[in-house]
Amino acid sequence: MEQQEYDYFVAHEFSRQERDDLREAVEKAFESTDLNAYYADIEVRQSPTHILDKIKDRIFRTRFGIYDITYTKKPNVFIELGLAMAAERPLYIICKKGTEIPADLAGLDRIEYESYKELTELIRAKIVKDLNKPKIEITVPSLTRVNSWDEKDIRQWLKHPIGRGEGHNDFLYELQGKVCDAPPACEVRIWVHTTTKWSQIGGPVSENDGTWSGRIFLHMEDVEEFTRKERADIGIDVVKQGTDLLICSAIFTVQ
Repeated sequence: MEQQEYDYFVAHEFSRQERDDLREAVEKAFESTDLNAYYADIEVRQSPTHILDKIKDRIFRTRFGIYDITYTKKPNVFIELGLAMAAERPLYIICKKGTEIPADLAGLDRIEYESYKELTELIRAKIVKDLNKPKIEITVPSLTRVNSWDEKDIRQWLKHPIGRGEGHNDFLYELQGKVCDAPPACEVRIWVHTTTKWSQIGGPVSENDGTWSGRIFLHMEDVEEFTRKERADIGIDVVKQGTDLLICSAIFTVQ
């Protein structure tokens, strides 16, 4: 028997009425997509695997999760939400209006609804719309060192003083990627976070295939930190060309 594929995880209180009404509201919101929901009670495994292991596996493998924290005295949703947060999985928090939010979650964005009809509309407006935004990919999974700065690089930096730019001790890296479903006339802006955060040089996004390229300049001390940590956080912002109008953004860890 072929195994069912699931696209997103839904965590909620399991009383029958709440289960049926909430699931109907959520699935109705995704009718225009081909995405399938996964719920912890719809799959039975033959192996003696603990139920939490089964749930964790789905949280990690699905594209995103929806977590209803309305019933704060029910721990299962909070355990599942904690797993998703620890694994840095994409997630959306929902709850009924008037829910007393635990202090540790009070600062997180959430979707608050008064009725299940409203929940369907809010999911369509906020989650489905968000999923249809352009997506950023890095097609080269690591930084590629090209060379140390030469006179040409320094002259170019003087025209566009971005980064440290302190001469031959800096290192030039190249980064390539792709913006899926890229809108016309957009460009990428790159930033690097090591000891400090500063902007780097990005380029226009190709209107043919959405590809882009950029350059990253690291000062010697940052190269040493990058080498020590064996990772760097690279931020990519896609903006309307020649403006600060943000279209989409993402953060990647390169090693």
